[in-house]
Amino acid sequence: MSPPNSSPTADVVLQVRGLTTVFETPASTVVAVNDVSFSVARGQTLAVVGESGSGKSVLAYSVTRLLSPPGRILAGEINLGGRDLSKLDESSLRAIRGRDLAIIFQEPSTSLNPLMTVGEQVLEAITEHQPETTRAQAMQSVIERFRLVGIPAPEQRVLEYPHQLSGGMRQRVMIAMALACGPSLLLADEPTTALDVTVQAQVLNLIDDVKARLGMAVILITHDLGIVADHADRVLVMYAGRFVEELDARSLASAEHPYTRALLACRPDVTHDLEDKPLIEIPGTVPALDRLPTGCAFMDRCERRQDICRQSVPPMLNIRPGHRAACFMASAPVAETNR
Repeated sequence: MSPPNSSPTADVVLQVRGLTTVFETPASTVVAVNDVSFSVARGQTLAVVGESGSGKSVLAYSVTRLLSPPGRILAGEINLGGRDLSKLDESSLRAIRGRDLAIIFQEPSTSLNPLMTVGEQVLEAITEHQPETTRAQAMQSVIERFRLVGIPAPEQRVLEYPHQLSGGMRQRVMIAMALACGPSLLLADEPTTALDVTVQAQVLNLIDDVKARLGMAVILITHDLGIVADHADRVLVMYAGRFVEELDARSLASAEHPYTRALLACRPDVTHDLEDKPLIEIPGTVPALDRLPTGCAFMDRCERRQDICRQSVPPMLNIRPGHRAACFMASAPVAETNR
């Protein structure tokens, strides 16, 4: 079954079906991503949200095939431009990463080589995938990418080392590197984690702007629902390795799953003093993936739980067009499989 946010007319860049990722240890097999399906179209930003431990980063590393043992993809398809990445060997994957699929990681300081100028590092990405390009042509492309992502005086900046740049500027370099070869899909894994609020907004606005200019698809991995409405088209909420809700970013106020509602309630209200309205937190923690309850993984933290929630995993229910939630308490007339 096709993911519900895809359509025959949509210009789908990535389609994931039934993706299951496990970590195998001598003691047990842990399912970190459990039968996940979704798609993202050209010009669309899909946000994947959830607390730490929900499986967001494992999903990102699965899609990009950057998992390290003992992690491995157990089942599913990862279709990018007509190719199933889950079936490709490492040599074929290297040809795709950076060219068709680009990645921005959480911390630019650890992603950049401190011994090379930032210009040389972006140049490497170009010459790796465009060997016919001369060094002069490649460096001119680097300067153009620096200019595209708003790095001032790019002719000078390409000669500088990472330590000479601010955190926000280093993240712009990482974005320039990701865009070096004009990818069709950009996966940003918590791209603003180490940045202050002002720079966070600049980086997210930059990703929006470049997406519009280049017509890319974007997957934004984040734990912050506060940025989703402004920077995403669709939202997938993840909990304990599963998607529990999918909806339009503009419809977050209509969320049906108790976990999504709890995440929304946890957002700070900047219009009131904290003394007047203290921060709300979700009781408990995300359960260990090797000790999930029999029924709904969220039930021990849920105020709406009923006896049925302890008996089986809730099916994914169609709430309205483009909106589905995996909750027995959701107001839905039609049940659908988790795929």
